Amino acid sequence: MAAEARAIAVVGGGLAGLAAAWRLGGRGARVTLFEKRHALGGRAGSYHDPIENCMVDRGQHVVLGACERLLQLFGEWGVADAIAWRDQLQIAAPGDPASIGTIQAWNRLPDKLQFLPALAKFKLLTFGERARLLFIFRAMERLRESELAALDEMTFADWLKLQNTPPRCVSRFLEPVVAAACNETPDVASARAAIFVFREAFLNGAGRARLGVPRGPLSEFYNDRVLRQFRERNIQIETGSAVESVRVENGRAVGVAVGGSFIPFDAVVAALPFDGMHGIFDPRIASTIPEIVNLTKLESSPILSGHFFYDPDVCVAGGEIGLVERTAHWIFDRYASSGKPEDRGRLVTVVSAARALAKQPRERVEALLRADVEAAVPAARGRTPRRILLAIEWNATFSARPGTERLRPGARTALRGLFLASDACATGWPATMEGAVRAGEAAAAAANG
Repeated sequence: MAAEARAIAVVGGGLAGLAAAWRLGGRGARVTLFEKRHALGGRAGSYHDPIENCMVDRGQHVVLGACERLLQLFGEWGVADAIAWRDQLQIAAPGDPASIGTIQAWNRLPDKLQFLPALAKFKLLTFGERARLLFIFRAMERLRESELAALDEMTFADWLKLQNTPPRCVSRFLEPVVAAACNETPDVASARAAIFVFREAFLNGAGRARLGVPRGPLSEFYNDRVLRQFRERNIQIETGSAVESVRVENGRAVGVAVGGSFIPFDAVVAALPFDGMHGIFDPRIASTIPEIVNLTKLESSPILSGHFFYDPDVCVAGGEIGLVERTAHWIFDRYASSGKPEDRGRLVTVVSAARALAKQPRERVEALLRADVEAAVPAARGRTPRRILLAIEWNATFSARPGTERLRPGARTALRGLFLASDACATGWPATMEGAVRAGEAAAAAANG
């Protein structure tokens, strides 16, 4: 007689929770996913703006060609075509944004030479500066795994000083990539985290540095067709259902409390943001779970997005542009990726690691970001946007600063029956959608093992 399928609760409907539920359902488990919001996606989700009558993402998310587990998952869901790919990345120079440096992200050279075209056309640096970057890439490539792990104890900026890196190599090439991938600046990000990103994107295979931008709001990745596939895998999704607590009996997680009622489960996968994981446990119990305690020690890093609604003819040539030595790190043209008429004239500025900026008065922030838009987008000069919407995610990601890796837990915990799935888990990746999916899949493998 076949054993009865395990009943597993997944707490949280972000990408980590969705990945965990999808893999568990594929292995035959009976899964119930609880999400307190009425929509899925978590921080990689969207909300409706009633004034513009459009969906607004909780931060502008992008994908790299190196995000193989995320892309595999999107392929299985049938939404891989919802990503618009860029083979070149544009970076604008300070003072003269009309001068564009191009990072070639796709070529057919052997793996170990992938970074050569990325540097060849990058005209924002002198030949000598680009030659120095070539040396730095080689230094990254030669690091053994043990050496890379040890670099979690120093900042990327300190490591770059040891390589005698010219300042403009940092501000004009390395920092835009680190800010986007790690949500930290080189003087804060750990050397291990930053170098990991460059190795994955530029030193590990063709096309891995390509930039993918969602064609529409992130909510479209969790459409009815995708949810139907979840139901076919015996995965029950309960939105608008907040898990109040995880019940623990005799040193084991035995179920969850929802709406004042207890629901028993054989295992619980906690797939919440790192800063909210402890909230579903009695404080006395949480203090006995080392993995939960370590998550509370992680610091956060905010992301600030400015949504500018211009007339339809205002656009970014090429779709996106990175800015160096400015307030904003990137400007995205929503129409360039979506092709939807309602997105014409809608530009999104992104500031990573925006601690200082987010504390400034709203008028000051709007003025700084608008100055960046007008400097980089000729069509916006002298034009007044009909609306500016600022969105701040204060705890957008954990801060990938030195010493962080030793705090990041694995999927298994000291509490039997409890498994963790968060982009803060020990996947090797910084806080990205790829890291979330990898954590969810690791939790599924552990919970169903």
